[in-house]
Amino acid sequence: MSKLECLPNEILIEIFEKYFNGLDIFCKYFNKFNQRFNWIFLQCRKLNMNLIDSRSDEFRYCVDHLLTTYENRITRLVLSDCETPGQVKLFLQKFPSFQRFQQLNSLYIHCTDPTIDSNQFQNAIFSLTNTNVRKLTVKIASKTRFSSNETFISGIFSIKSLKSLSLSFDGENPHLNLSFSTQLNLEHLILIGIECLSPTFNSLYRHSPRLRTLHISVIALPVQLNTISLQFEPLLQLESLVLHINYQFYIDDLSLYLSNFPSLKSLQINGPIELISSNSWQQLFNHYLPNLKYFTYKTNLSRLKFYQTFNAEGVDAFSDLKNDFHVIFGKHESHGFHKRIKERLRRREDHVHYFDESHRSLLQWWCIPTDQIDKTVSHLSLSNQTSLFSSKIYFDNVKVLEIFNLNADLISWITKSINCSRVDELTVSLCDEQPSILNSLLKMMTNVRLLDINYDYLSEISEETCPHLKCLDISDEIHRFHEEDLIRIARLFPTLEHLLINTNDLFNVPLINEHFHHLRTLTFRIPEKYFHRLADFKEDSQIPFLYQIELNWIKIWIDQSTFDKSFWQNFSFKN
Repeated sequence: MSKLECLPNEILIEIFEKYFNGLDIFCKYFNKFNQRFNWIFLQCRKLNMNLIDSRSDEFRYCVDHLLTTYENRITRLVLSDCETPGQVKLFLQKFPSFQRFQQLNSLYIHCTDPTIDSNQFQNAIFSLTNTNVRKLTVKIASKTRFSSNETFISGIFSIKSLKSLSLSFDGENPHLNLSFSTQLNLEHLILIGIECLSPTFNSLYRHSPRLRTLHISVIALPVQLNTISLQFEPLLQLESLVLHINYQFYIDDLSLYLSNFPSLKSLQINGPIELISSNSWQQLFNHYLPNLKYFTYKTNLSRLKFYQTFNAEGVDAFSDLKNDFHVIFGKHESHGFHKRIKERLRRREDHVHYFDESHRSLLQWWCIPTDQIDKTVSHLSLSNQTSLFSSKIYFDNVKVLEIFNLNADLISWITKSINCSRVDELTVSLCDEQPSILNSLLKMMTNVRLLDINYDYLSEISEETCPHLKCLDISDEIHRFHEEDLIRIARLFPTLEHLLINTNDLFNVPLINEHFHHLRTLTFRIPEKYFHRLADFKEDSQIPFLYQIELNWIKIWIDQSTFDKSFWQNFSFKN
């Protein structure tokens, strides 16, 4: 803050309005500096209230005081159960309508609570029709049930002020059959986990002339494809298209649609294996998409062997594709069911929901060769025998990096081929026995937020290697959790906010309060011998803290009640 003091008040107000979280302003900075800064904070007329990762006491203070006091200044509101279990439900109990936030421009809401009142949630979203909100992101867990998904979705489309809409259903995949009668103002539309029938897709096409980004899943395209170009006006502004096609189709069918998107720069298609024909795609690009820079085709790799066996003329089509389309990698590491549950509990907020495709073997990321720098791949899985060693491509936008069997050769390749400063999540499954190997990797990951690693590797990490880590996951295998372990972790990662463990030593949970001063959530696998005991406490409403349970995993939103020693003594060896 001392460096900001030399700036004029007008500039400071603009900085705080654009770049600071309103929750931080009033919970961390107000009354912490001089009276000038207090005065400047109070002059801010645009507040971004991001409640993700908030401490339980901060959230309650915000709901009880800040939101009521400054409701006419809030331009962006972010709510989520993901890192703060029960947050959305608590918020809606206090504010059942968003109408009172008249300056609201952007709303992000992620609901994973199966106990939430779906009617209350739906009514709150519908109240946005009486605001001027321009950007809306709604993510809904599979256990949230609406009386009618179509009514809920059509109600969202009736919010006329929207320019950007992202709507995601996790795991349910409802079918959508809507018809629009008026023009939509949408410029960016993402529908994930929603299967659009062809009339819905066509109606969206007709009534969304301003679309620049479209991410949609289609069950079937219309039968009368030869009349498409006559029926629809071209979408001249559409630059990015992600299309999930859940039926058998032909490239010629698709070309009649794509010919109406002449400005398209990025295209991703998730479709059947039978369409891996490089010549056909290349012809389509040459004829209809002159501005295309990136092309991605994702398909289920498990069918590739069948396709190759019966390929006409006995030609290895996959080898041709690797040469023609520069297949960056051919497999996505398959995670087990245990991994998927844990990932839902630690899911990043800027990740949209995906179908189970991210946990299947996939053939993916075929890029039109334009340059040697790739900005499309955000999730990369590597091993010490990766075929990428011979690649000259530089990956400039990898956010999630998974490494199996880390060694010196892989470290060398990563140094030359990946922009490590952009990596946000890092998973290391096996590692060379030399401690320097792991430390070398971590030192390169200057902005890593989440580290998923085996508990035994903690002893190899040097202090100050990644002191700004926010989330540590050591839950893959059962490990001990004694006070010396807590001290070790706290020294390595002093600003840790989220911790995932897998231990029988639950009676030591109260010790966390003494060593972790920034912790927001604690997630752990419930030991089998304690599962029924915890279920009894849940049934009798004897669990003193806010939590989320998914199968045998539990996430706790930490406050002082979390460290009630009498509660955790129920999980000691004596009991």
